[in-house]
Amino acid sequence: FFIDAKESLLEDNRALSKRGAVRPSLYKWPTSDEDGKTVVKIPYVVQDDLHSKAKTELQRAIQDVHEATCVKFQARKRETDYVSFQPAVDYQICFAKIGKRSGKQDVILGTGCEYKGTILHEIVHLLGFYHEHNRKDRDSYLKIYEDNLDPAVKDEVMKKTDMDNLGFAYDFKSIMQYSKTTFAKSSGLVTMEARSDPNMELGNENAMSAADIMKINKFYNCPQKNDVYKNMEVMVQTGDGYWDGSDAFLYLELIGDKGSSGESSVAKGGLYDDFEGNAKDNYLVAFKDVGTIRKLKIRLQENPNGSYFDGWTVAKITVKDGDKTYIFGERDVDPGETVTVNAS
Repeated sequence: FFIDAKESLLEDNRALSKRGAVRPSLYKWPTSDEDGKTVVKIPYVVQDDLHSKAKTELQRAIQDVHEATCVKFQARKRETDYVSFQPAVDYQICFAKIGKRSGKQDVILGTGCEYKGTILHEIVHLLGFYHEHNRKDRDSYLKIYEDNLDPAVKDEVMKKTDMDNLGFAYDFKSIMQYSKTTFAKSSGLVTMEARSDPNMELGNENAMSAADIMKINKFYNCPQKNDVYKNMEVMVQTGDGYWDGSDAFLYLELIGDKGSSGESSVAKGGLYDDFEGNAKDNYLVAFKDVGTIRKLKIRLQENPNGSYFDGWTVAKITVKDGDKTYIFGERDVDPGETVTVNAS
């Protein structure tokens, strides 16, 4: 996720000196052994006055993290070090300090931050990661238009020299990469762009990229550290009937020659209405590599803030893995239901 100036959202200024790639191990959350496997347990609480939509999206974000990594958020019991997800008191901010801190550690989700992608962005900060565009090697990949930046937030794009990129190449699609117009001094101005392709959209507003997931697993020495994830292009076409659209949450799972990918959520981050009747929506989704794709599992999860009837008719789903394209045909799906479709 990225925070655009046009959304009138700024991360707390306290964070300006702390953004970049990865903090030193001092700020890592502790690991423990569970049945012979590494697990990172993070105690947390959710404040009662957090917006109901933010509470829903927080659980979806946590579900994404649990699915792909060894990080497990657990309801706080009596732990002295824990995370508190809470609303902003006076103004609109989305904010989390980098890595683990002592005592009660606040993650602020102000008005306008109640989207899964926004919350995931802050959770990745919480796990010890900086912004992608602050990498010390970023000038080889990004062109920064400093004259277009709001002077008050220029520190947000400063390079950090004390980073550890964990051996990963620059990730234009990271949830920690801001968009092309972030922190512009006036609407529409470009503040950064890819040198290889100025038209490339930067960042991912809904989900962690393949590299985001693999970095977390490597940083915490997770059992999944050797799993290879790939960014795939997913096109979802909803049927054109009056009742074909849905407000439910969509999860996809690939089945291939190498096994299952596990579930990945598919959405635009809450900023748009997904899966409207007759819509064709395109997404970038990180899946674990399963080799040749044979089947697709489609699951709908009820949206507590959605419509009374949330059944969905999918006309077609296309998954593009590099130069290979897989097509999955029409199916009806209801919330709570999982259907399996063969590739054609």
